Amino acid sequence: MATEESESTPSKMPEPDPTSSKAPEPAPSTASESPLPVTPDETPSMIPESTQSATTALPIPKQKVVLNEHGATAKIRNPWLVALFSLITLGIYYLFWYYFVNREMADYGEANKIDLGHSPGMSVVAITIGGLIFVPPFVSFFHTGTRMRITRRVAGRPGGSAGIFFLLSIIPIANIFSPTYLQSELNGAWERLPAAPF
Repeated sequence: MATEESESTPSKMPEPDPTSSKAPEPAPSTASESPLPVTPDETPSMIPESTQSATTALPIPKQKVVLNEHGATAKIRNPWLVALFSLITLGIYYLFWYYFVNREMADYGEANKIDLGHSPGMSVVAITIGGLIFVPPFVSFFHTGTRMRITRRVAGRPGGSAGIFFLLSIIPIANIFSPTYLQSELNGAWERLPAAPF
C-alpha cells in the first residue's frame, strides 16, 4: 500500500530560493519587433545645407558699379525718386543729379576711350547761367541725351533716345519726368557693369 500511495502522490515543484539574487529570465518574444514610427518633424532633410542656403538667399540689388580702373563709380538710382526730390527741392536736387550723371558718363567714356563729355560742371552752368542767352540749355540737354544713348550702346544695351530726353527737358510740366527717363535708361547700362564694393 505504501508503494501505491507514493506513486499516486504528484511530485512537488521545487520552490524558488528567496535568497537567490538572479531574476528569472524573460521568455523570448516570438513576435517580430516593428520599428518605431518616425514623425514628420524627425524626418531628416534630403536637401543639402548648401542647396538650402542658396535657395533661401535673396540677391542683393546693385547700388553702385565700377566704371574704370581708377575706382570711379556710378550710382543706380530710383528714377522716380530723382523726379520727386527734384520737385520737392524746387530743382536744387536736379542740378546736383545733372552734374553727377554727366560725371559718371564722362568717367565711363574715359575708361572706354570714347568722348562722353569732359566737364560735367559746364553742363550745369549751361542749364543755369547759360539760360540767360537762351541757347546753351538746349545744347546741353541734347548732348546729355546723346551721351546716354552712346553709354547704353557701349555697355551692350542699345536703346534710349536723345530726342525724347530733349523734348521732356524743354516742355513745361513734362520736364518733371525728364530725369526719370534719363536715369532709367542709364540704370539699364550700369546694371551690366560689376558692382562696386561697399
